Amino acid sequence: MYFCGLPLYMNIQEIVNQESQINPSRRREIEQMALQLKGVNQDLNIAMICTHNSRRSVFAEIWANIAKLHYQNSNVHIESAGTESTNVYQSVIEVMKAFDVRFKAYGSDGQIKYKSDEALGLNLYSKTIDEIFPDQKFVAIMTCDHADQNCPYIPEVLLRLKLTYRDPKFSDGTIDEKKVYTDKSIEIGREIFYLFKCLSDD
Repeated sequence: MYFCGLPLYMNIQEIVNQESQINPSRRREIEQMALQLKGVNQDLNIAMICTHNSRRSVFAEIWANIAKLHYQNSNVHIESAGTESTNVYQSVIEVMKAFDVRFKAYGSDGQIKYKSDEALGLNLYSKTIDEIFPDQKFVAIMTCDHADQNCPYIPEVLLRLKLTYRDPKFSDGTIDEKKVYTDKSIEIGREIFYLFKCLSDD
């Protein structure tokens, strides 16, 4: 991987090496998802969807963009969105800093946004589905069951897939918050990297 420094590279290698920790049934789900994504005969626009677009879908967006660069999937474009707009939860940003993925905060009027370095090219903020991929069709990957059950009809969607995670919000304000969010980031990163590895396989 060529786009960032050694600390992040080492973190990525550690996550890639944890592939064997993915539950076998979950691995099969991810492999099937990759086959479905390969069946899309155009550049892939992928939307990571979660109700508030504040935690799980943001982790998924970050790791998917890192995996995209790691596996050089230049035809894949990833954003995240929610069924309602809130704010990216601060612990998500803090945990990613520990992986050497750094953001600068900006914005006002209650909507804080986060911009990554130019190589990664992320502009993170909580947004709704109608704000992403304007006039383009995309694949929706649901990262929480609540969003999957309550997400409205999306006319632009090519595929609607599920890769759901337990919400780390239950730990907010507790002494376990940092560990819970770190573990969730690793869990999501591990599975997203496996998905992109499968996408890269011929």
